[in-house]
Amino acid sequence: MPKPKLKRLLLIDIEILLYQYLHATSIDVSFGSPDVDKEADLAACQDQLGRGLEAIRERLGGQMLICMSGPDNWRKTLCPTYKANRAKGKPPGFFKMKRWILENYNWAMEDKLEADDVMGILSTGTEEDYEYLGVEEIWPCQPVIVSTDKDMRTIPGFLADFKTKREKIEYIPHFMADWNHMFQTLKGDSTDGYPGCPRVGAVGATEILKAAEHAQETYSRNFLEVVWESILWNFENVGLRGSDAILQARLARILRSGEFDFDKGEVQLWTP
Repeated sequence: MPKPKLKRLLLIDIEILLYQYLHATSIDVSFGSPDVDKEADLAACQDQLGRGLEAIRERLGGQMLICMSGPDNWRKTLCPTYKANRAKGKPPGFFKMKRWILENYNWAMEDKLEADDVMGILSTGTEEDYEYLGVEEIWPCQPVIVSTDKDMRTIPGFLADFKTKREKIEYIPHFMADWNHMFQTLKGDSTDGYPGCPRVGAVGATEILKAAEHAQETYSRNFLEVVWESILWNFENVGLRGSDAILQARLARILRSGEFDFDKGEVQLWTP
């Protein structure tokens, strides 16, 4: 007898959408003053965000679960400058909109975790993960991450990225998820405030990863082992240490199932 088809669960990266809709609906109240720029039109934002979420649900089908960041961020304990370059902070109305979402939608959030981590854990998760996050009634399901954030390509599983694959769900194999994680480790992310490996950049990172693929295919070597050897060499070649490389990999890592201890509130840090 065939197994019943699992219901689709759309894991919504709400914070990207919140920024977009708050900026789109904000009102200019500067009147020529340099001290005041814009204020939120909460009613307009709620209306447009609600319509946008419903459009996503209709296009992709399934149930929505809003994923949010908790009040603390585990990455800042590793690197105090993580996201410190976001000097302007949250747009006006952000926290009021977040409270409105909590009151009107199904959501998942955990202290110390970013929304990316919540989505990563649920996308790769077990029934126990869903229980810890208080959404056990949704299990079992077929999770689909809905996000335009390139970091979500480091998570194996289903992804709907409207920036590149409008209205299409794609599958990220485990190998490509690891490939993307190593790419981010080398390239870094200026938006999030971690530099990666100096002098490498996107082109250099791609060359290093393709060379590792070649070694895997030609010499039957483990891909991640070859990549990590190359990463260490590149970091040491610019006067840095292995610990610097590990820090970049940990900052770039979006958590997967098994990498956060909900009982202790501790992250199982990535190790090569």
